[in-house]
Amino acid sequence: MKKLNPSQQKNIIATVITVAVLIAAGVFIYLPEHNKLDQIKEQLTAVEYQIRQVQGAADTNKAIEEKIKALQARYQFVESKFPSREYEALRLLSDFARKVNIDILSIRSEPKAMLLDEDQQKIEADGKVCQKLPVSVELKCRYQDLLIYMAMLKESLPSYVMVEGLRVRKDETGASKLNITLDLILYLLSA
Repeated sequence: MKKLNPSQQKNIIATVITVAVLIAAGVFIYLPEHNKLDQIKEQLTAVEYQIRQVQGAADTNKAIEEKIKALQARYQFVESKFPSREYEALRLLSDFARKVNIDILSIRSEPKAMLLDEDQQKIEADGKVCQKLPVSVELKCRYQDLLIYMAMLKESLPSYVMVEGLRVRKDETGASKLNITLDLILYLLSA
């Protein structure tokens, strides 16, 4: 075996020292920093998950708020469809007819009756009692005007209205207008 000269010995010692320093740096600097980086990544993942949960909860709250607003609007609409006084709804029956060139020959209403459920119990809403008011309206109009009138009753009458009967007769004089009897039920809320 050949003996190493002093310069080769210095090179080997320098290489060994460099490798030892690199190993020490890897063990004492790189690995702890790598472990810290892994911990930070795990914490970041946990925080992102929590953020997604909070955003999901916020989106859910927004959806709930929107649903509450929609329900409130629907409740106001339903409440507006139940007038407490029958004459308001009866007056509008003739007002709407006049708007679409319908001649009202007569409006007859029967006494209001309590609206009962299957168990024969009165139906209440907000401390008010639901009642139904049968109304019979005799009209003279063209068929197209009747359709417009029915649409107006459905959309604009501040009362739920149900058509119970419709009788259409040709006018004996041969005019283009029809004689119509419209049987309705108006639903009201009374204190």
